[in-house]
Amino acid sequence: MIDVMSGGRLVSGFIRGGTREYQSYGINIRDGREMFEESWDLIIKAWTEDEPFAWHSAHYDYDVVSILPRPIQRPHPPIIMGANTAESIEWAARHRVPLITSLSPTPQIAETFNYYRGFAQDECGWSPTPDFNGWSRHLYVSTTDAKAREECEEHLQNTFGSQKATTEVADMRQRDSGRHTERSFTYKTEQHEHRTIAERIDMDQLSEDGYIIVGSPETVTRRILDQQKALGAAIFIPYIPFGSMEPAQALKSVELFGKEVLPNLR
Repeated sequence: MIDVMSGGRLVSGFIRGGTREYQSYGINIRDGREMFEESWDLIIKAWTEDEPFAWHSAHYDYDVVSILPRPIQRPHPPIIMGANTAESIEWAARHRVPLITSLSPTPQIAETFNYYRGFAQDECGWSPTPDFNGWSRHLYVSTTDAKAREECEEHLQNTFGSQKATTEVADMRQRDSGRHTERSFTYKTEQHEHRTIAERIDMDQLSEDGYIIVGSPETVTRRILDQQKALGAAIFIPYIPFGSMEPAQALKSVELFGKEVLPNLR
């Protein structure tokens, strides 16, 4: 439907899902990877098969699959995959799917992309170009650095902060225990870092680590280009809005980004 309404502009992002999604739907998180891979095959066939078909597998059971409307793009809309574990990176490389990652410091994201490129070259016989890698960041643009910081600090606190930081981190690690394996992050030189959780955020540290890109159009442009150079990636996905930000405020940031940042990136 989105592909039809947009005139064939859909790029579809596939992700295995976070712990909260598995809890919400009552699904065993240990089945997540197998379910993701099966659902990938099912969705691709639903997009590309002209006739109705049956699908009976370990996790999905349909007597008839037939979708309407058909996507405009053929054989199907382009796909990107969000991942950072070794298993998912390898799967993306084998299937020649562009890899997107986020919510880690910039040097760790660089290691993710390097592992993807190395595995693709050494094990799969192909070399990913920059448009096969992308990253996302929480981004806010205002007229000056000081104004940008003042306007979005509360919303970043809502996103990255927590009054229950210690218990929340422990609870998240416990719930995530079935989602990762012993080798999921062994390709990294240091312990894997995900989204930081603290009672009060440190905007300077979040910016230094690369989690956020906040400032004037000039500052935002420079920091995006700095990260792009460090990562060798050609796809950038900004999080606008985020946290508790109202749409009207976010729209001002979007407009400044479009008028004064985006032309410098193209």
